[in-house]
Amino acid sequence: MGPLTVVAMHLLLLAATVAGAGEESRLVCYFTNWSPDRGGEYAFNVNDIPVDLCTHITYTFAGVDEHTFELKPTNRKYDILQQGYEKFANLKKANPELKLSLAVGGWAHGGEPFQKMAATLTGREVFIASVIEFLKRYDFDGIEIVWLWPGSPDRGGTTSDKDNLYLLIAELRSAFREAGYEGWEVVVQVPLDRYRIDLGYHQSQLCRVANFVYVTGYDLRGSWNGFTDVHSPMNNRVFDTGALKDLNVKGGIQHWIKNGCPASKIVLGVPLFGRTYTLQNSEEHGLAAPISGSGSPGPYTAEGGYRGYFEICDEMKNSQWTIDWDERGLCPYAYRDNQWVGYENDISLTEKANFAKFQGLAGMYAFSLDLDDYRGKCGAPYPLLSALRKAYKPKKLCSMDDEQDFALFLAETRFVCHYTTWSRDRPDEGSFQINDIPGNLCSHVVYNFLGVNETSYQLELLQPEYDIDERGLERFAALKDQYPHLKLLIAVGGWAHGGARFSEMAKFRTRRNQFIGSVMKFLHQYRLDGIELVWLYPGNFDRGGAVEDKDTFLYLVSELSKVIRDESKQWEVVIQVPVDISRMAVGYHQEELCAAADYV
Repeated sequence: MGPLTVVAMHLLLLAATVAGAGEESRLVCYFTNWSPDRGGEYAFNVNDIPVDLCTHITYTFAGVDEHTFELKPTNRKYDILQQGYEKFANLKKANPELKLSLAVGGWAHGGEPFQKMAATLTGREVFIASVIEFLKRYDFDGIEIVWLWPGSPDRGGTTSDKDNLYLLIAELRSAFREAGYEGWEVVVQVPLDRYRIDLGYHQSQLCRVANFVYVTGYDLRGSWNGFTDVHSPMNNRVFDTGALKDLNVKGGIQHWIKNGCPASKIVLGVPLFGRTYTLQNSEEHGLAAPISGSGSPGPYTAEGGYRGYFEICDEMKNSQWTIDWDERGLCPYAYRDNQWVGYENDISLTEKANFAKFQGLAGMYAFSLDLDDYRGKCGAPYPLLSALRKAYKPKKLCSMDDEQDFALFLAETRFVCHYTTWSRDRPDEGSFQINDIPGNLCSHVVYNFLGVNETSYQLELLQPEYDIDERGLERFAALKDQYPHLKLLIAVGGWAHGGARFSEMAKFRTRRNQFIGSVMKFLHQYRLDGIELVWLYPGNFDRGGAVEDKDTFLYLVSELSKVIRDESKQWEVVIQVPVDISRMAVGYHQEELCAAADYV
């Protein structure tokens, strides 16, 4: 390998070719037509909707008339008499780029009206005609079918629902085209629960006929399980067994993809609310603790077992709660006396946004606007939605046919160069110095290598005579003076360094904290942009590894990323990984690492 190793990352190019010209990654927001009926200052109206934070907004819910099978309002007072639909349609005046949809169904609506309507061609035709009339009248851009859940007997379902849902979605798409409204979207909301999926969803066929599928990444746990838990976990935990195994965001999304649904059609749903519990014993307050029932109702949402984020953050601001973190589920939870809540915050939503980007999903949706801290009682308004938008950055995707978009794409693609400190020791003209680095050809340059001190577990200089005495690090940092666009990182580890020092450091949280603290100090000192971990190889005995390395490496990367986010830094956490399957199997939680790290 030469002194300057250049690696081009072309994975994003593949994603760009899949997206059609003008296609946009979406951040979908939901307006609920019952939130205007709340009393006092927390009544949420159409004019409270932050049109600058969303690419798409969905009005929830309309229903299916179980006698006529036509579309019907579910809150006639607000929808019609108070002109809710008209006010919603007028949002386009404030943001002409907005796309507006109507959601039909929901939990309270139940499945039986859908079941009756979809059971016959005549029923479906009546419903579809009423949908077309509605979209024309109010200038909406599509419909979302929220049938909870086809085929499930406890929700009024029958065995024929699985076929009939598919027919309904296919016929809606066909009818829109025939009516001359090819641009109208047909979206179907779907679960992660494999029991529900098996009963009611032809996965690959639905994904083929629908424009998008919106996958519900929340309400995966609750008081109905009999123990405390976060309700939107990212990964399996040790207590996730039986039906709960893989009932999490990653497992569910990957199940849809593996069963024939393209990632480019999947939109991941995240909650702006928490699930609450009453503890049996206030001394047992961790994950999977026994409960006596649902938590006490919030003062405004007024439903046991459920609180909006605005209620959660206000409660925590005004009383003493203990906040903790699910290290595998990647969600916060909190407890006070006998009350317990699992919820989302800016960090957990960023984890989900990173996962959605890594998977190449079509977008994300947040349910619902009226549950965020939209009045800004705990800080700036819409903290969760703002964090989600910042992390996900919905934007137009480029295509090979769009030269301007493609140029923008290339400007954002990384071309990473590695500088090795030992290359300057070569004799004569073979000596490679920092001033030989072609900063105009690289987007990022990485300084190789630093190490881990085997007693203090802090960052360690491996060649202090060069790094410090000859000002190698200072001169490396000064590259930005000549090339302001450059991002500069340090690499820690490498082949000669070995894996034993990483293994010992990562084994305990206190040691990881020592290492992370030294990294933060170092990046501050030299004005660098991130770190690359080159642990060769965790879990491999021939490299000084231990069986627990696979877990502790994930902890290290997750904790380092979290500390950087907590300090509001834009620093990157990069990990170098092998292609050797045997090395991967013993040392790398692949999916989890890819979500925790900025890049691999």
